[in-house]
Amino acid sequence: MTGWKIFYHSVFLLNHNLQKAVQLSSPLIAMIILTTVVENPEVFGGYVVKEDFQTLQRSLLFLLNGGAGLWVAVSWHRYVLLEEEGGLLPAFHGARVLSYLGTLLIVLLVIVIAGSFVGFFATALGFLGAGLTGLTSTAYFKLLPLVGPVLVFWFFYRLAPLLPAAALEKQMTFGDAWRATSHISWSVLIAGALLWFSSLTLAFIFEIISMQVGAFIGLPSLGALQWASTMAGISILTTIYGITMEDRRL
Repeated sequence: MTGWKIFYHSVFLLNHNLQKAVQLSSPLIAMIILTTVVENPEVFGGYVVKEDFQTLQRSLLFLLNGGAGLWVAVSWHRYVLLEEEGGLLPAFHGARVLSYLGTLLIVLLVIVIAGSFVGFFATALGFLGAGLTGLTSTAYFKLLPLVGPVLVFWFFYRLAPLLPAAALEKQMTFGDAWRATSHISWSVLIAGALLWFSSLTLAFIFEIISMQVGAFIGLPSLGALQWASTMAGISILTTIYGITMEDRRL
């Protein structure tokens, strides 16, 4: 049940502090609106970029969205864990944002390396199992696309405390984060899976609604869902840090 409690508490944090969440996430909201309008000019009457510049446009929007997301993540971590209010816009801690980005990239690199090793051994076991049972190895390999994402989720959330620590300027090693989440090893995976499942389910429902009411209303609704899912994901990281590093109760 701890996994459900982590997910519920994270969503509760957003709902209980909704006004502050909207304020602190204003850069992300602005980018979601801008991206929705720019990428759907036929709906909102915007300017259609020439095909030669579409890749540049997408790359620029990706960078701006990523920067806004990092800014908001740091601000939300600091608000929940340090009660840092901020002003009309969230306080911009440039050094913390860069540290957060660096930590995130290193975590993703570690996950890729670990995933490569897991994939190698899983492949070897697939061939070994096929040889021992006489079954085709294809049957084993069909399981890899199912197991792979689960392992990625698990590795990421086991290392989750590293990200809020970077936002708070706290020193933490990979070993520290791994040990801190050892007692909630599978709970963090369940919390992440609940976020993933709920986001996909709501996105599917919103897509159906969008087909009925039209893109002019449907696209903003999907944008709102994107905001909610992103903030819930950031909030889950905050909750994991709080219960593992600060002994906070759910």
